[in-house]
Amino acid sequence: TADWAFNPNDNMLYAVNSGNGQKNLYKIDPSNGDIIYKRDTNLTERRNFGAGFFDANGFYYVYDNITGEIFRIDVANSSTAVLFSTSRIVSLNDGAMCTDVEFKFDFGDLPLNYPTKLENNGARHSFPTYEDPTVYLGEGVSNENNGKPSIEANLDNFDDGVTINGNTLHDKLINAQEEITLNITTHGNGYLNGWIDWNGDGDFNDIEEQIALNINGDTGSIDLTITPPNSSNDFSTYARFRYSSEQNLLPTGTATDGEVEDYLIRIKGNLTPFTC
Repeated sequence: TADWAFNPNDNMLYAVNSGNGQKNLYKIDPSNGDIIYKRDTNLTERRNFGAGFFDANGFYYVYDNITGEIFRIDVANSSTAVLFSTSRIVSLNDGAMCTDVEFKFDFGDLPLNYPTKLENNGARHSFPTYEDPTVYLGEGVSNENNGKPSIEANLDNFDDGVTINGNTLHDKLINAQEEITLNITTHGNGYLNGWIDWNGDGDFNDIEEQIALNINGDTGSIDLTITPPNSSNDFSTYARFRYSSEQNLLPTGTATDGEVEDYLIRIKGNLTPFTC
């Protein structure tokens, strides 16, 4: 291995081997140099890990000099390396981090079939380690180590920025083909992007499922009028809203500031189902 890192949570050394073939996570006892375990990271391509370091939560980060990719390993629970970020490519480097520093992110809480967790490039917004965030929806933003998938999309206590007539959008019954106005509270200078999975197929990729594109929220509020499409069925589906100083956000991926809020909504059909 080209580098190792000290984990302040268990006082052990960790390393990932470079080169071709299988990449393993090594846990090493610094008192005698014994390898406590060697476990597969699920990385196979040629890699050259030139830097490694831990954060305050015990996550291990390794930087690949070949691609500029940074992988994160939750060493307390898994040996699998998950793509965390991408930086510029350098040939020589080293890494270190203060033991009280953590990477703070707000993740979503839609079910697993949506991009929610880091492993699936779920939507996530970073915010400062030592300062309060200044760009968000509603009354605040929460810090999570990863997405929290849930059928009810109710595991984030700060999904409070989107309302209808003063009531939360969460679990709201919406009538198909009936115009409604969403009232969105914003903090800080930013842009709103939003999606509703109108056909309930588990993604936001279909035509007209993006309901907000780079709407400026500098005034502190946005009124967004939408009309749900026709439906012959009553069903539950989901909405995702992202607010950030960055524009053109997708339902996936990272943003340098802001917040992602996810909501369960219920659609009431307006068409009589066809029968023969």
